[in-house]
Amino acid sequence: MAVMNMGRRTSLSLESWLLTTLALAAPLVGQCNNPWPVVLGSSGVEGTVSDTLPFDPDGPGPLTERLLVAGTFRVAGTVFAENLALYDPATRTWAPFGAGPYPSGLSLARAANGDLYAAGVFTSIAGVAAARIARWDGSSWSPLGAGLVGSNAIRVRALPTGIVVTGAITAAGGQPTAGIARWDGSSWSSLASTSLVAPIFGDVVELPNGDLAAGVQSFSAASNLVGVIRFDGTSWTLLGPLFPTIPLALTRAPSGELFAGGQSVAGGGLGRVARWNGTAWNTLSGDPFLQVTQLQALPNGLLAASGLTSFSNNHGVALWDGAVWTLLGEGVGSIHDLEWLAGGDLVAAGTFAGLGAAAALGLARWNGVGWSAASPGLAESTEFLAVRPDGSYFVAPRGGLSLPGLVRRWNGVSWQSIGGGFPTSSSLNAGLTGLFALPDGGLLAGGQVFSSSITGVPVLQRWNGSSSWSTLATATSGAVSAAAMLPGGELVVGGQFQALDGVPLQNVARRVGATWAPLGAGVAAPVQQLVVDPTGQLWARTANAVLRWTGTAWSQLGLAQPSATALVFGADGVPVLGGDFAAAGVLRWSGVSWVSLGVGPGGAVASLAVLPDGDLVAGPRIEPGGTARPLQRWDGVSWSPLGGAIDGTVFALGQSLPGDLLLVGRFTTADGLPRCRFARVSTSCPASVLSLAPQCGFSLQLTLQSQVLPWLGGTCRATVTGLPNDSLALLAFGTTGASIPLSSLLPFAGAACQLLVVPELLQLAVPEAGAVRTSFVVPAVPTLLGASVRQQALQLQFPDSGGTSQWLVTATNALVYTIGSF
Repeated sequence: MAVMNMGRRTSLSLESWLLTTLALAAPLVGQCNNPWPVVLGSSGVEGTVSDTLPFDPDGPGPLTERLLVAGTFRVAGTVFAENLALYDPATRTWAPFGAGPYPSGLSLARAANGDLYAAGVFTSIAGVAAARIARWDGSSWSPLGAGLVGSNAIRVRALPTGIVVTGAITAAGGQPTAGIARWDGSSWSSLASTSLVAPIFGDVVELPNGDLAAGVQSFSAASNLVGVIRFDGTSWTLLGPLFPTIPLALTRAPSGELFAGGQSVAGGGLGRVARWNGTAWNTLSGDPFLQVTQLQALPNGLLAASGLTSFSNNHGVALWDGAVWTLLGEGVGSIHDLEWLAGGDLVAAGTFAGLGAAAALGLARWNGVGWSAASPGLAESTEFLAVRPDGSYFVAPRGGLSLPGLVRRWNGVSWQSIGGGFPTSSSLNAGLTGLFALPDGGLLAGGQVFSSSITGVPVLQRWNGSSSWSTLATATSGAVSAAAMLPGGELVVGGQFQALDGVPLQNVARRVGATWAPLGAGVAAPVQQLVVDPTGQLWARTANAVLRWTGTAWSQLGLAQPSATALVFGADGVPVLGGDFAAAGVLRWSGVSWVSLGVGPGGAVASLAVLPDGDLVAGPRIEPGGTARPLQRWDGVSWSPLGGAIDGTVFALGQSLPGDLLLVGRFTTADGLPRCRFARVSTSCPASVLSLAPQCGFSLQLTLQSQVLPWLGGTCRATVTGLPNDSLALLAFGTTGASIPLSSLLPFAGAACQLLVVPELLQLAVPEAGAVRTSFVVPAVPTLLGASVRQQALQLQFPDSGGTSQWLVTATNALVYTIGSF
């Protein structure tokens, strides 16, 4: 683009004009800070759910029924609730239960009078001394006498005849017992029998006649008893024949029927669930389980069961309608509890990051049609972030895609699934290894497949930006984990592969038309990242090295750098490398070797980003249980914290169009608040661009559009489109708005065209391919903060070839830039 200045300041550059004109007139703005906006947290609980219980916090009061959730966690949804939380199904929100703190792994029960009981391995609960069990009367916790003596998980059940506890219990209320005891409201009694030596109890229910039924494995001198036993108030007797394995779950239907679940129950039959008809056990054959661990008889007559459905650690939920089983969905992890909500939904709780098609963490709801997460948010450790040119962003986890829908887009209110784009068959070992935004608004998802005997397994999928995925590359084994678009529009991908679509390749490939082609001799090590620098040159990062594509071959920069995790280019165009290095977490290329960037950000680095003003941000890499650390910011001289500490690894950093810094990773808290897997950092001095008035013209639609916000120290870019080649563009800049009809200044101007800025600086440009691209650097001068600059373009079209001597003039819309700082 040829550019020359016109107007009353023809001797000034745009940057000089900004300094001389705006610096004195700009309002003084206080120091900008970087707040962390409250965003969606977890889609459930961060950890393990051990038990759930319907709970009405005010009894007959106006509050609706909640779900009390116990387990081992610190965060539920967007609140801190250590190991015990209240879930509101109506609003899908969470709240802590009382003041806490609570022990982990609690078992819960509620008596008919409304009292809540919690059992577990603890000596105090919410600051109240209690041995293994305590009661909540609606306002405070209290112990149950001398409590229990035990060394393992304890289960509590509220039955009409009292509170029954089972587990590795050796004493209750000071009385010896063996695995089972009952609290009658004032004292403890042992329910153990001398015929049961060191019993291991499963679930306990009360039969219609008041007898107790329990699943048990008990060693005696005579036999290894495994089955369901009945307690008549005096002694235990076997209920039906022995079972091959201990029944793990018991439930009683409203009709009084008793159901047992386990692993091949009822005398070795094929079913994992059996029903007691009063004299014998009958299996409900056809269930989808290898082992049933939970049973719940529902008020509508259905029976819900959960347990292991495959040897790959998949757990699922199924319904029995009296005749057949229906599998409702599977997930990877364990389901520890099933509960029926008053509104009719079935809740599954446990240790999982998805159930069915729902990316639900620890808690999922079945509404009769499908599964959904308990609350908005993300469900898995999030490793990938992709920001499109329009500022919208996508996140996804790494790992096997046994569940669809793990690529998610933020729509401004919640995370919206756009599908994973890969087959979900575990036999293909497909998994997500990368996520990349395309300039045209599309999205690429890289995947992996290991030693599949099936050819044509997708390893690179493209989302069209609106509705569907399509396969862009297949492989028999390997992974695509990096992608970049060259200035000419050519796609390059990297990863660990020896062929794509059958074309022999070495860990890197370029897209030529509809086929893949090599890029030189390839790269010897798996490529983890591809980056195009400001000059358009392509770079590759492996786990140990940085390489540059010279146009004919790959050339390594300096010595190997083990544990490299991120590569970016600073404002000066120099490569910067993050990782876990002995000298520092960040290295800079000196032109000869890699050298430490200052004293380093205080530890290992997993991600890097460059802010609009050129400052560098480093995201910490923190192993589970490690010390929390904040983001660190390099201003060209030194490192300083950016916000408060983060309790996990920040795998990726990016920036949205409004200027927010985006973080994804394996963390639950940041800056002192729950921000599970995703967080945003904003600025109190935002930059903005406002478009004024529609464009006008004879037949052409001219448009002036900004590509980058006007950040202090950054480069502001805009493009004029719709220009014919036989024209010039006159760019007008100023600080004052106007509304002057162009026809009053130029008789040959287009109808309704207006000059919307008082020109203080003019630039003349020649279009290329119908467009003019403009840019200017916003000086890093604090007094420019909050100042506004206006820009408009006029099209000056040459007289036509018919001999007309008249020029044609039309105008674009005007842009108002307000300068901000991050």
